[in-house]
Amino acid sequence: MGFAAEVGALLQSVASACSVGLPVGSMSITVYDTAWVSMISKATADGPREWLFPESFQFLLDAQLPDGSWESYASEIDGILNTGTALLALLWHRNDPLGSTLPEDLDGRISRANRKLAELLFSWDVTTHDQVGFEILVPTLLKLLDQQGLNFSYPQSGVLSDLNAKKLAQFQSSALYHMPEVSMTLVHSLEALVGVIDFDRVAHHIYKGSMMASPSSTAAFLIYGSKWNDEAESYLRDVIHHGPGHGSGSCPSAFPSTIFEVSWMTSTLLEAGVARNMLAPQDLENIADYLQTCLNIQGGTVGFAPGVLSDADDTARAILSLSLLGRDVGADDLVSKFDSSSCFRTYSAERNPSLSANCNILNSLLHLNSPELYVTHINRTVEFLSSLWFQNQLKDKWNHSEHYSTMLLAKAFVQFLYVLDDGRLSNLPLALVSQDVPIVLMEIITLNLARQKADGSWGSQEKSSGTCEETAYCILSMASLACIPWVEPLRSQVHESIGKGRTFLLAHRAQWKLPDALWIEKVSYSSTNLSYAYCLAAMEAPLTTKLWRDEVRNLVSIPLKTMESFCQFYSKLPLFASKQEWLVKAALIEGYMFLPKLRETRLMVFPRKGMAEDKYLEYLPFTWTGCNMIGNRPVKRGILWEMMVLSMLNYQADEFMEAVVGASASPTHLDAVRQIIDRLCAPEESCKRSGVPNYGDFDAHNEQLLHVSKDDDAGRELQRYKKDVENTLGKFTSYIFGHDSVKNSHPALQRQIRHEVSVFLRAHVIQIQDNACVQNSFKATNGTRLAPSSQAQKTYFNWVRTVSSSHTSCPYSFVFFICLISQPGQQCFTSAKQKYFAEDLCTHLACMCRQYNDYGSVDRDKLEGNLNSIQFPEFASTSDEDAKAQLLILAEYERHCLDIAQERLQESELSTEVSEALRLFVRVTDLFGQIYVARDIASRMR
Repeated sequence: MGFAAEVGALLQSVASACSVGLPVGSMSITVYDTAWVSMISKATADGPREWLFPESFQFLLDAQLPDGSWESYASEIDGILNTGTALLALLWHRNDPLGSTLPEDLDGRISRANRKLAELLFSWDVTTHDQVGFEILVPTLLKLLDQQGLNFSYPQSGVLSDLNAKKLAQFQSSALYHMPEVSMTLVHSLEALVGVIDFDRVAHHIYKGSMMASPSSTAAFLIYGSKWNDEAESYLRDVIHHGPGHGSGSCPSAFPSTIFEVSWMTSTLLEAGVARNMLAPQDLENIADYLQTCLNIQGGTVGFAPGVLSDADDTARAILSLSLLGRDVGADDLVSKFDSSSCFRTYSAERNPSLSANCNILNSLLHLNSPELYVTHINRTVEFLSSLWFQNQLKDKWNHSEHYSTMLLAKAFVQFLYVLDDGRLSNLPLALVSQDVPIVLMEIITLNLARQKADGSWGSQEKSSGTCEETAYCILSMASLACIPWVEPLRSQVHESIGKGRTFLLAHRAQWKLPDALWIEKVSYSSTNLSYAYCLAAMEAPLTTKLWRDEVRNLVSIPLKTMESFCQFYSKLPLFASKQEWLVKAALIEGYMFLPKLRETRLMVFPRKGMAEDKYLEYLPFTWTGCNMIGNRPVKRGILWEMMVLSMLNYQADEFMEAVVGASASPTHLDAVRQIIDRLCAPEESCKRSGVPNYGDFDAHNEQLLHVSKDDDAGRELQRYKKDVENTLGKFTSYIFGHDSVKNSHPALQRQIRHEVSVFLRAHVIQIQDNACVQNSFKATNGTRLAPSSQAQKTYFNWVRTVSSSHTSCPYSFVFFICLISQPGQQCFTSAKQKYFAEDLCTHLACMCRQYNDYGSVDRDKLEGNLNSIQFPEFASTSDEDAKAQLLILAEYERHCLDIAQERLQESELSTEVSEALRLFVRVTDLFGQIYVARDIASRMR
């Protein structure tokens, strides 16, 4: 598209700087660092002190907003740190002007800033933040403000204090006083240690005038040290006059950031497929020599700039750049220094691992000439990243945008497939290769397609238009994913999406070098160089195809003809009728990825003896993937899988109760089954006292609980019957009650699910009795529709709201789902009205589901002699078709009541997360009903 010249010019600029040792840094300026620099004072030759950088203080005055605050670039913490530090600077200047002329309205400025900071702190949710060092930066800042007479009280001060105490408990000031080889990340944030350390004892950490290339940390060193350091002053003057502030008095969070920016730009452009022959060979050699020299000097690892503490992220991108530049480089030092038990740490003492850093490390290992040397680490990192994805833990500590994380994950996992296809990786877990990686990549595709905005951009879901940099992230992600084999049914959609994204970038070229603050340091920042490089790479990335070998092509089996048939079927159902075809296809493909694993578990609890093919199995994954997709994926992938398994068990329980329990429907047999159910579902303490075995122990369970004589044939038959039933239902109930999410749930939920499972199984026993009556009635009346005698005293309304709705499995499945989405030991419904509305919602949902089910299974129920809604007297005067029409009307009434219950729940201050998860459960249950209206998918008894 003609951007090669711009790519060449960009790389030439950084190559030239690298070749002569000039600093590179395009991080945006910050109020936070500028405020610290503005508070430095120095004694003059005549004796009196004066403010060293009055231009920095003037910048603060000019940048203050009308409400008294300073800009919050991308997060709450940005506003708190910017406003708090600038307020501190105003107070210092007011209390000691040092001969400077102050603005007349300084007191008003301070008052407005004080009021606004109080508001920011009051509304701050500390638990949602993991920004670099905030747990020590904010408390120290508030202490300094307290010394100036400003005290702030806010709801989550205790939470912050706990985090601060934990952080400082790991810190020993003596470690900072050692030589530079024991340097640590806190050197970058010495301002957080005011009152904790002796600043005179950390001067040895100065490198080329700075404290780990941080203006604010260097400023604190000059402010609180008793000895002046000319090198540090010279560094700050260089930052102000030659940094991104261009002499305005402002500073970035870090300067320089040469290794970070050079390695990110180089690897981004080359990995995207920018034509090497269009770039100057000498520029590429200069960049390669620079990065190789930096690695050699620091023992095989690097930080974001020469001389700063090494980190895994910058080291990985430097190694990746060298690999892409054709250098033969190893990663032993990277692995040995930053490897932990399950993943890599960005810094050795990091509190929480970073998703993006692990993606970069994985990608760098996979691009090496001999990735097989690191197969253990590759395997562990892929497992770690997959687990983060399946738990929806996509928030990263170095970039605000989830699109950045998904881009890195897509690139790394696609490269994993390339290396696997080359035969250079072996002995990898089958599930990881054939299920986890394909599912993650497929979900990234569908997420990108679903979240692309009408103008072709990507960005925050709260805004109608996205940003150029985030759009570039997604284009690069989609370009790498377009070649994987199982994306074939969606390839045209993927290409169209990339085209729309590029059209947006072209229309907004002026914004390529004016990016939003997506990156995270102490406060959020943007990088002109990085944004420009990502946009150029997105425009230049070719849409390639690859001839995959069987090993990769056969990882996922998608029966295309069957998929097309299912796509047509689902697209006609009300839930998906208005959805785009690609969404249905994407959900089907994703569902087929879960199907092999689901088939592996099909004999986990229930036997298949006497049953026809379980054709419902092929429907189950889509019901969850499809509904989750149209709901913008409200639940974690792990929960999705657990509910697929539960849906399968519900079908199997129905089959077992009909085919095995119902095979001997005598009162004696069914009374025995009720006793078994009561024993298995008794409260947990009762189970322990009565010796009910755990899941997996029932095959060896002795016969002492059966209480049946062995002296006659009938007794032996009953004993075998009870043993078979207890063995299978015991496995079922133990799976449910022994599930980690149930065991760790609130005690009230544990009691509720035992009760609902008991009611569910007892409803099946009642259904067996009713079916027997129906069968006898059919024989006596020559097929006339008639409700069974056991239900003769009940109205249809009473039956469908009790036995019938419990028989659907919806009530107990609802409680199981609540256990999955609730925090351990807690309930997601916290108030009486929430619990009431939720239970009412479930009742209407179960009734609607039963009515849809009965509508679709009239013929099968007749054939097998099963009780159906239309056999009740309320429907007796009509034909089957009229009765079915009335049944649909009743189902729609239940839907109306369901909608009202949902609305009342929304009004009850239910969290968004729980609300969206609840909608998913409703959609899935509704979808099952819609499927039954269209076709009967249950297995029939042979």
